[in-house]
Parts: sequence; structure tokens; C-alpha cells
Amino acid sequence: MDLITIISQVPINVYVVLGCCVVGWIMKKFLPTDNKIIPLVLTILGAILFVLIEGMNVQNVIIGAFTGAAATGLHQIFAVYLEGNNLATTNGDGSIAEDFEADPVEVERSEK
Repeated sequence: MDLITIISQVPINVYVVLGCCVVGWIMKKFLPTDNKIIPLVLTILGAILFVLIEGMNVQNVIIGAFTGAAATGLHQIFAVYLEGNNLATTNGDGSIAEDFEADPVEVERSEK
């Protein structure tokens, strides 16, 4: 099996993804929380929402957790796209990387 086949078989619920995206956005913009806990909260929320929609079993909990984590990744993709930042010119967190010139390394050549 290739990766596309495996990904296409995962039953990700769009409503859970959108709900997690909205909750994550609200947490980031309006609540005084540390941004480091948002992925964890969305993973747990995704598991809970998916279980409420599809029913309780271990498979649904795992799928819901992955769905919540996918919402986190989806937010990052859209944030980079909407802000127009290129990750190659940023520090990875959206702040602009400073241009600097590194000192050239002097190579000592020994003469015989």
C-alpha cells in the first residue's frame, strides 16, 4: 500500500476538524494560554468530538485524536499562507530571520 491509499482510508470528520480549528483560533487570539498547550487541547478535543459523533470505541478515539492534531497542522499551513511568510526567511515561528553575514572561516595551509 502506498501512503495516499492509507491516508484516503482514514475517516476524518470535517466537522471535527473545523470545530478544532475554531477552538484553537479562539484559544490563540482571546485566551491568555501558552501556545504550547493548544495542540494537546485540540488533540483531546478532537478525540472527544469524534467519539460523540461516531460512538465510543478505541478506533474512534484514535481517529479523533489524529483529527484534532490535523487541525493544528491545518492552522499552521493557513497561517503561513495568509500572513505571506516564507518559512525559509523566518525563524519557524513567524518572526523574521535577521540577515547576517557569517565570518569566513580562514583555512590555514601549512607549507612544507
